[in-house]
Amino acid sequence: MKPSGASGAPPAASPLRRILRYLHPHRRGFGFALGLAAVHAAFEAAKPWPLKIVIDHVLGDAPVALPGLAGLARPQLLLAACAALVVLHALLAAIRLLQNRVTIGIGQRMVRDLRSDLLAHLHRLSLGFFGRRPGGDLVYRMTFDTFSAQILAMNGIFPLVSGGFLLIVMGTVLFHMNARLATIFLAVGPALFLTIRWLAARIATLS
Repeated sequence: MKPSGASGAPPAASPLRRILRYLHPHRRGFGFALGLAAVHAAFEAAKPWPLKIVIDHVLGDAPVALPGLAGLARPQLLLAACAALVVLHALLAAIRLLQNRVTIGIGQRMVRDLRSDLLAHLHRLSLGFFGRRPGGDLVYRMTFDTFSAQILAMNGIFPLVSGGFLLIVMGTVLFHMNARLATIFLAVGPALFLTIRWLAARIATLS
């Protein structure tokens, strides 16, 4: 058997490289979605702060050092913490809505481009090819298999990057608050990663 590329033909691109080729025309929208992911991670990191105010300053006796809250009584501090938590959740929901709108739109346009290229490729094939392949199989691939481009980009690449943003932000906040406790929490990460990899491999083999 000849090695890949020995006959002079260029080697086939990997599936990931092909998907990135279809993602490239939408790189600005994808970058905007990544920016939203970074903002979302920042607001997620801010969610424990209202609860910290309740525990330290409303239920506890720690002095309030936050600007604008130093002169408030405990009922007012509790009301401010509750209002801040509601605003944070509303902002997170709005960011997620905009994020889903952008990413789903990009994914649908990627599927459209892939289907157009695939249909143009089918038009260039000989009639003998269509005699050897069932028509239902070709229709199914055109209709459903093309969604793999959207699934790989929007449900694979994007969650990986946005999860990385969240891990960096949360890790920074944890180390700022208590370095020793943050190290203990993050030490679980490698073991959890290896366990998930092993379970995913087992599930893939069994399925």
